[in-house]
Formats: sequence, structure tokens, C-alpha cells
Amino acid sequence: MKKILIYGDSNTWGDNFILGKRIPDDKQWPNILQGKVRDSYKIISEGLPGRLAGNDEKEKVYKNGKDTFTAIFRTQAPVDVVIISLGTNDLQMKYNKNYEDIISDLVWYKNTVYEMFLDEDDRKKYFVNNSMPRFIYILPINFDYIKDASVIFDINCENNRRQVIEKFKEKVDNVDILYFNDLTLFNDGIHLDFNGHETLALKVKEALDMKSNKKDALKEFGERINLNVFGMENYNEKIPTIFIANHNCLMDIFYLPAALTNGSVSLISPRIMYKKNLERQRMAEELLYSMPIEAHGGKKYSQICLKYARKFLYNNIDITIFPEGAYIDPNPYVYKGHTGASRILFDVRKSGIFANIIPVAIEIISNNLDLDGFNINDDIINIYIY
Repeated sequence: MKKILIYGDSNTWGDNFILGKRIPDDKQWPNILQGKVRDSYKIISEGLPGRLAGNDEKEKVYKNGKDTFTAIFRTQAPVDVVIISLGTNDLQMKYNKNYEDIISDLVWYKNTVYEMFLDEDDRKKYFVNNSMPRFIYILPINFDYIKDASVIFDINCENNRRQVIEKFKEKVDNVDILYFNDLTLFNDGIHLDFNGHETLALKVKEALDMKSNKKDALKEFGERINLNVFGMENYNEKIPTIFIANHNCLMDIFYLPAALTNGSVSLISPRIMYKKNLERQRMAEELLYSMPIEAHGGKKYSQICLKYARKFLYNNIDITIFPEGAYIDPNPYVYKGHTGASRILFDVRKSGIFANIIPVAIEIISNNLDLDGFNINDDIINIYIY
């Protein structure tokens, strides 16, 4: 069973200023979420009233989120998903924080986990399959700064909240972001009411399903084709890897990701991804985590590709590139490449990221190979990892 760590504030804990006590367990959104995911995940809820994303509380220092996070993460590790639901308390007038500082405090959590991940001993002990956990950020939700919570928040706080939502995605990569402007609240103007907890649990469940369903769909696809994989012993899962593969037909872009158990991001020529065929586009959306790569788009587009490839590898996410090799000879071996795997490798190593590059030969044994087809058939697909 996979595990989710939720690190949050009073809305994770289930506070309510009107009642003056915690709402019932079955009304709290982490417990509602547990009911929705059933046996797929174990939910670990670490909510605390008044918790900050930063360390700005001088009197009740137990509310400082950074001070306690590392110990809590290590205590509950390894986990598959980390949900950070903080930032609302940082917006209070008394802390006088701007949105840039709040964003910086929120980003700190993923960066801190990544620093642990870089330590070889920590990676073995505290991480699932030597991989970074998935991060989901729930950014500060709406509050009533006009009436019910006007003692705590004002219009400047609301403006800062909206700036956090707008600017946060520019400061962190490879995370999922949820934000809300219309969750229902108790009359204290800050805490989720029962409907608000139900809605939040549903939205988090939908976010979890979006990613897990794609992995499940790719696994199911791999089971439906005649796929044979050779040479997995040449692949070190602990090291981020660039796979360069030959290109026989349009289905190649699905065959290699189906063979890789840890998941990967596919860098695919837009001429392959976005040809005017809605069914193929649907398959790509359903099965692949993909990004277009264009070798002939000029310096601007090349730099964009390099930037994101570097970020994927920085976060230990493998990359597959299509088309990198041209065709295979009868042995079979990849003998030509032209979309820049060596340039990506050089760029990431120059940035201090150690990554491997592995050539892959995709051999298709077919009585009638359909170069432009995208349907499952009786072809035998042999993948050789060198």
C-alpha cells in the first residue's frame, strides 16, 4: 500500500473557531480522502492549528513549519506522496510577510526533501524505490477578509494570497498544484465547513487519480502487446537516465515507456505528437508523460528543451527521446542519432547532475509493419537495452 503524508495547518487538523474544538474525525478532509482512496493509499495526516510555512512565530515556536517538517518526514518515511497544505497563516497581518517570502517558504519543503534524496544513505532508507516522492501543493485557500476573519486578514492579505497562487508555479517544477477561491467556510471566515472538507477531499482524490491512472493505463497497454525486454541489467535505476531509441513506426513512442518500470518523460518530435490525428493524440495524453522536442526549431526552442530536460533529470526522472536513432541494422544496433541526447547529457553534467545515456534498439517483427498505424496488433516487439 502506498503512503501519503499530509503536512498542513488547522484546516488539515479540522479546527473551528465557532465550536471552539476539533470537528469530528469523519468530517476532516484527510479522513474523507482515506475513505475515497480505500486500500490504494494510507493517509498520514500531520495537521496543526496555526502552523506556518515559514519560521516567523516568535512565541509559540511549535507552529513554525520548517522546524518540525524534517523530523516528521523522516518519522513517516518512506512515503509515495507528500501533500503540503500551508501558507494561509503566513498571510496574517501580524506576520507582515510578502508573497515572495511565502512562496520561498513553500518551495523549501520540496527542496529539503530533495537534499535528503541526494544523500546516498538517506535515499536508501527514506525513499520508496530510491525515488523522490510526488509533491502536491494545496496553496492558501480563500478566507473572508471583509467580515468574519477581518481581524486577522485584510485586502492586502488577500492580494498576497492571489499573488502566491499566480507566481508559485514559476518557482518550482515537477509538482502538482491545487488552489481554490470558493471553498465553503464556517462563520469564522477561515476554516472549512463540512462541505468544504468534502470538496477538498474530492479534488485531492481527482489529482491523485490523474497521475496513477496514466501509470495504470501504460501498464495495461504493456500487458496487451507482445513485448520482450532484454538487457534491463544494464539500467541502473538509481541514476537518472537518457534513453535514445531508434524509430521504426509511430507506435515506438509507446513501446519503450511501457518497458520501463520506473516511469519516464518522453521527449517527442511535435511532428510525431501533433500530426492531425485525434486518436493518436488521445493515446499520447492517456499513456505518456510527454514534452515536445524540436531539433530544428532554432536556439530558442533548443534552450527550452534543454532547460526542462535538465529539470527532469535533476529530479531523477528518466527521459526517452524519439526519434534519436535513425534505424537499426540486422544485429540490431542503433547507428545514428540527431535530436541532441549528447547535448542534453553534456548540459546536465555541466550543471552538476550525473546522468547516464543508454542506447535502445526497438526491433519489430511483423508480417506487415504499419509505419503510420497506432493500433495494438500481433507484432512482436523486442527492446534491447545496451
